[in-house]
Amino acid sequence: NIPITDIPDIVSWFAFLDHHEQRNQDGLTFAPYGPILRAKGFLHLSQLTLDFFGLSDLQTWLGIEVRTAVLIMQYAKEDLAAIRSGKWVFPKDIV
Repeated sequence: NIPITDIPDIVSWFAFLDHHEQRNQDGLTFAPYGPILRAKGFLHLSQLTLDFFGLSDLQTWLGIEVRTAVLIMQYAKEDLAAIRSGKWVFPKDIV
C-alpha cells in the first residue's frame, strides 16, 4: 500500500493533466473538474475509480461527454498504477 502523501490531491491532478503534453493534445481543459469533484468530497486521485461510481455519474457531476469521462478514468487508472509500481512520482510543483 502506498502512503496517502504519494497520491495526488484531486485538484492538483486535474491541473497536472492540462500541463501534460500527451494528455493535453486534444485541447481539452481538465483543471476546472478538480474543484467540482473536491466539492463533492473527492480528496485524492485514489478515490477516482469505477469501483465506487460509474461513468454516467462522472458525466453528470462534471457536465461532460462520455469521451471526456473515459479519458479521465483512463488517465486516473494509468497514473495510480504507475504510482503504485514506483514508476512515477507526482510532481509536487505542478500547481
